[in-house]
Formats: sequence, C-alpha cells, structure tokens
Amino acid sequence: MHVSVSVGKWGSPDLVYGLGLMCSVLHAAQPTPVCGHTGALVGYRTALWYAPGSRLTVAVALNQLLANPDVVASKVLDVLHAHSLG
Repeated sequence: MHVSVSVGKWGSPDLVYGLGLMCSVLHAAQPTPVCGHTGALVGYRTALWYAPGSRLTVAVALNQLLANPDVVASKVLDVLHAHSLG
C-alpha cells in the first residue's frame, strides 16, 4: 500500500484508500491507526481492522444495518489494549 488517496468525502478526514485497503483512525480510548475494510449488504454491516501498532486484528459482523461496526471495533480495541497493559 505504497500509494493511497484521501477519501475524506465519506465523513472521515482520517480515511485513505489504496490497493483495496482503507487506512483510518478508530477513535477509541486512545486513537488507534488501523488498516482494513468495511462493508454492508442487505441488513448487515462488517469491518475488519488491523492495528499495526499493537498487531491486533478485530473483525466485526453485525446484522443491524443502522449499527456501526467501527464503534464495536473501537470498544474491542479498548478492552484488548487494557488487557495487554494489565
């Protein structure tokens, strides 16, 4: 992913895209840079994020179209970060 382009027009100034991967920042207890992808289809939403700084990967699949998988991923990263520090 040597070249990426800004896609902030989708409501996230931190979002860049290149070679099929998005890189963004999940705003958990500590802002966490991540790379991965999100998706949605007929009532489902998904997110797969890899946090290179902590080498953690979070996959979220929801069957609620209005739910935001990034919110769930942020909460999971909060728990994982707290566990790895404690």
